[in-house]
Amino acid sequence: MYRILTILTLLVTPFAFALDSLSWSSPGFQARFLGSYGFDGPREPSVTSAEQQALQSIVPLMENGQIVEAARRLKDATTQDSSAAFDYTLGNLYLQAGDTNSAENAYRRALAKQPGFVRASRNLGLMLTQEGRIIEAIPALREAIERGDNAPTTLGALAFCHYQDSDYSAALTGYAQAVFLNPENADWQLGRAQCLIQLSRAAEALSVAERYLSRHPEHVEARRVAVNACVAMLDWENAAAHLELLRRQNKADAQALLQLGRAYLALGLPHRATQSFLESMRHQQKPTIEQLLEAAEMLAQRSNVDETEALLAVVYQQYGDAISGEAMSQLLRLQGRLKLMSGQVASAARLLTEASTRDPLNGQTLLLLGSAQLELDHFAEAQLILERATELDDVAADAWLELARLYVKQSQWSAAVEALRRAQSIRPEDRVARYLDSVQRVATSQP
Repeated sequence: MYRILTILTLLVTPFAFALDSLSWSSPGFQARFLGSYGFDGPREPSVTSAEQQALQSIVPLMENGQIVEAARRLKDATTQDSSAAFDYTLGNLYLQAGDTNSAENAYRRALAKQPGFVRASRNLGLMLTQEGRIIEAIPALREAIERGDNAPTTLGALAFCHYQDSDYSAALTGYAQAVFLNPENADWQLGRAQCLIQLSRAAEALSVAERYLSRHPEHVEARRVAVNACVAMLDWENAAAHLELLRRQNKADAQALLQLGRAYLALGLPHRATQSFLESMRHQQKPTIEQLLEAAEMLAQRSNVDETEALLAVVYQQYGDAISGEAMSQLLRLQGRLKLMSGQVASAARLLTEASTRDPLNGQTLLLLGSAQLELDHFAEAQLILERATELDDVAADAWLELARLYVKQSQWSAAVEALRRAQSIRPEDRVARYLDSVQRVATSQP
């Protein structure tokens, strides 16, 4: 019987999964998935002597990699009255052959015959987790745990499912239990840290990640979790330090370099930010054009015209033919913003008009175009554009402020007062309140 049990531990079908501890490519997980048959009274099925012989007969097929044939023979021997161990083993064979539908049906038949069959519940839950069927996996894994399966893999898998289901408190409890039983497992430690971040306990998460890094300084995922914790606390200096360590270890991918650039921008270091953004484009898996335009937008919003133009020049060189649709609208808006900042107002208006034609409901584009027309003293055009912008929630307050500026420029003091009041009702600001007081005094002094 022992030889049968050894063969039944060799489950190697690969599945895509986020956690190494739950990956079919992990030999340790393969062994833990099946374990061994130690039948335990009412919780697990017994097998008769004849059933043992039937299991023994498929071992040579399994040793020779004839999994499909082994499954066919075992299926022929499986009946409604046969041991649930047959259905369970059949589920494992189907899974090894990549037939997850048949595997699921076999596990469920095993559980129907033996409702307390812990390993069948566990394997069904793990398989469903691997397939991303999180909501279905949770009751199967919970059932296994409630019936005595306290293996770290099972606890960690249930915690992962709770995390994916946004139940971070339950996930934290599960990860803590898995960590207690297997403290050196990176997935459970870092899963726990991610839960802490989601529960607004980023300082604790950083402590968990950095404690793990003190023992495993080359661990990339632990470093990234530390970065996430720093970002959650707006600790940009520490975030940049961790990302720089990744870069110096040649382990920073394009996404990490983009994040490093954002950290440097938050620290007021636009040149370093630009260098990080440029470096991200030298990776095989480059950032998307949308991500790079967002980075350029961040630079431009901080009045870093030269750095923005340097970044856009390389973006054009590498992505020119691929820029279309929404990305083209964003690029035109960004170019218009740069022209406006450089005092080239007429050029800015042309670019922003084209961007607005492509995306007529983009509030930022309307706001910039209205400002450009105002600078050109095209008051009628500016007013029409800014009035359209006031109907868009994301820019309404700024649009009313620009309209107030337009009315002041035309000495329409009462209209300016009303526009400022509208802006204040949406987003109260002290500076606007002071400006409103000044304009009101002028308005009341007019005959």
